[in-house]
Amino acid sequence: MRGGTAILYDIIIVSLLIVLILREVSRSYNTLNKEQTSESINVENIENLVLDTEIEEIETQEETSAGIEAFREIKEITIRHDYSWFEKENLINLVIQNEDGEVVYISPNMLRTLGYDDKTFNLDSFDELIHKEDLLIQTKHLEALRDNPERKFTLDKRIQNAIGEYICYEGQTVSAVLLDGKLEFRTIYTDVDRHYKIQESFKQAYELNEMLLNTLDIKIAVFDNEKNVIWLNKAMNEICGTYNYTVLFPEIYMRDGKIHAELKKVLYNEVSRVTFEHEIQTREGPKWCLIDIQMIDNNTKGIISYTDITEIKGLTEDLRTVEESNKNLIELLPSAVFLHTSKITYCNFGAVNLLGCKDDTEILGRNLLDFIQQEYKRKHVQTFMGKHTTPISSIREVMVDIDGKHIEVEVDRAKSVVGKEVIDIYLVRDITEKIKAEHYKETLEQTNKQLLQSQEYDKLRTEFFANISHELRTPINIIYGAIQLLEKLETNSIETKDGLDKYTLVIKQNCSRLLRLVNNLIDITKIDSGFYHLRPENYNIVNVVEEITLSVVEYVKAQGLEIIFDPEIEEAYVHCDVDSIERIVLNLLSNAIKFTPSGGSIYVTICEDGQDIVIKIQDTGIGIAEDKIELIFERFGQVDTTFVRRREGSGIGLSLVKSLLELQNGSVNVVSVEGEGSTFEFRLPYITEGIEEANSYDIEYNSLKVNMEFSDIMTAKREE
Repeated sequence: MRGGTAILYDIIIVSLLIVLILREVSRSYNTLNKEQTSESINVENIENLVLDTEIEEIETQEETSAGIEAFREIKEITIRHDYSWFEKENLINLVIQNEDGEVVYISPNMLRTLGYDDKTFNLDSFDELIHKEDLLIQTKHLEALRDNPERKFTLDKRIQNAIGEYICYEGQTVSAVLLDGKLEFRTIYTDVDRHYKIQESFKQAYELNEMLLNTLDIKIAVFDNEKNVIWLNKAMNEICGTYNYTVLFPEIYMRDGKIHAELKKVLYNEVSRVTFEHEIQTREGPKWCLIDIQMIDNNTKGIISYTDITEIKGLTEDLRTVEESNKNLIELLPSAVFLHTSKITYCNFGAVNLLGCKDDTEILGRNLLDFIQQEYKRKHVQTFMGKHTTPISSIREVMVDIDGKHIEVEVDRAKSVVGKEVIDIYLVRDITEKIKAEHYKETLEQTNKQLLQSQEYDKLRTEFFANISHELRTPINIIYGAIQLLEKLETNSIETKDGLDKYTLVIKQNCSRLLRLVNNLIDITKIDSGFYHLRPENYNIVNVVEEITLSVVEYVKAQGLEIIFDPEIEEAYVHCDVDSIERIVLNLLSNAIKFTPSGGSIYVTICEDGQDIVIKIQDTGIGIAEDKIELIFERFGQVDTTFVRRREGSGIGLSLVKSLLELQNGSVNVVSVEGEGSTFEFRLPYITEGIEEANSYDIEYNSLKVNMEFSDIMTAKREE
């Protein structure tokens, strides 16, 4: 089998052959036209030449009566158009017809060319010798010439010779007006049969060359610079699966992006020619081809050819040559290289070193799977032993060396064809140190993360203690001041019922603030330590939320707000701890009141969502910044942590809400737009059994909790 250079030479020869064929056919037509032009003598030119010759003869004669008579004879001859001199020189074949189309004269040269006797030939039978189709066309042209004698026409005719063969002539016909006023049609015939034979020989030569091209396995297509497919040989036709005139331009480049890109370089004159190897998809499967593209005929046409080199690329000899030329490089690679079919056929020194062997004899002939750790064998088979041929890279496995030691590796695999056998090429890297570095990096990142969390916790804890000291100090100072005022009232004997009531209320409210803060701290501690105990029972949650909402109406009105309770359902039962639900709702309502300016509204709704009951508390307050939303449910987290913040709070209320709900298989989340308001919603799973045993709920019994949760609001109102 020949190498790539010889095949490329074949492609060049075939391409040149097509170029020569096309150019020769073009040249033959040009030559034919030139010969026809040189051999066709215009009738009008002949007439002028006759007149010039006769006049020249007259001028040389003396002006005698005999001379005058001779001039008249010559003039008469000229009028009759005697072409005998031209006929003697075999320059013309003349046929004259009268105005009725009847043949009145045929030159002897014309008859001799056809093989007839000029002395015995019957002029009336001449029309019978002309092919019927050509005779019909001639008759129509003569009728047009009668109407317009100034015209002339040229017509190819087939005239039958004496042995019955048709000979092709080109006839040039003009009209002439005789002295008696009658028309005469004169036709000079030029034998073009020889030119047709030349064309036929070229056609046969072209068909012979086309047949030769069709016998080649090389796929060839010819196109023009307008992207029209002109011709393709049989091999190319089979690939396209259609005939020449129905092949679209994209089909000759297999609708392949790579081939199309190279074709455009040649088509747009970026380069004169490209030759490259590329894998194409055929009906028989993928094929490697040597592709040659070039423009010809002054860049008006192009040739693209495909030579199948699949077997060449797969030759064992080529692989061996590549192995020899790259063997030293492969041996020096730090990675292990394995060539594998059904067994290992080659391995480099890196493979020997990786597996702890003395030499490659301990590896060759064995299956690579023998060196894969048992737990990874299934994965290895699924990953590398399928039919897919695409390269695979960076697959982590564990190999076992000759002594049974486990080695963390990273495997790349590619496929190559040698002859008709597919070979797997494995590149294996020992990543033991890489994994150690990754573990070290992960440990370092985890340590840094923990450090950051610890720093964040310390920051939150510091802020919490700063806040809690403020929260403790403020009500204590108020209580202490109220007691001092009460002492003065007693000392000065200015005891009025209104004064005592006023200061007593202040003391109660601030004691409630302290009690709520202490309770929250205790409950958070219990939840964290796992000692918080719920007392869940079945309740109609709609009724519970409604009673709680109605209990805070007066507080809401005192802040210049309105509260609207609008449930979508009349009843829904949940299994919950009603005390914790009460604290949750009161906390969310307290926040809505605190952060909604006077004139705003608070909406409380209840609905079903799948298996959950959803309670929503929506306000038209100041909202929460987007970057602070995740913070509000964190322990000790607050949106405003400054000592000049507008609203009081310890930062553990919403965290406690979240913890209480999670203890009851519930959840809480918030949707908020800063400047527009917030919507807090919490979910609890509803129940369908045990409804008849549900307990009733009475908010008045727990009115102390309402006062406690809203103590911040009332104190803030009083301070304002």
